[in-house]
Amino acid sequence: MKHEELTRKIIGAAMAVLNELKPGLDEKLYENALVIELAARGHGAVPIRSINADDAADKSRRDKIVQLAEQMPALASSFLTARTPQEKTALERQIAATDAQLDKLVYDLYGLTEDEIKIVEGATA
Repeated sequence: MKHEELTRKIIGAAMAVLNELKPGLDEKLYENALVIELAARGHGAVPIRSINADDAADKSRRDKIVQLAEQMPALASSFLTARTPQEKTALERQIAATDAQLDKLVYDLYGLTEDEIKIVEGATA
């Protein structure tokens, strides 16, 4: 996967924050702690866009991102246990399609232009 290493690092930082702070706190606190954790891990300033819970479009986009992100571990697990080349190919395509949907949603969330998307894609290729 194109963003696998970066994704692993971000998820690792997020899990470290969650393990330290425990669930049930204000979302803004987790966001600030994640920025600090990412900086401590050498990722510099990472812009994290807050979701406005009162904005239906923001909430819908967030829910779709969460839904797709939650599918990825199951897809990866299924890929690892696939028995036939056809199953592996179908799962690779499904993983790639899910990854592309996630990318588009995140690009939309941050309001990236086509030129900015090309920069991001080039930096993670």
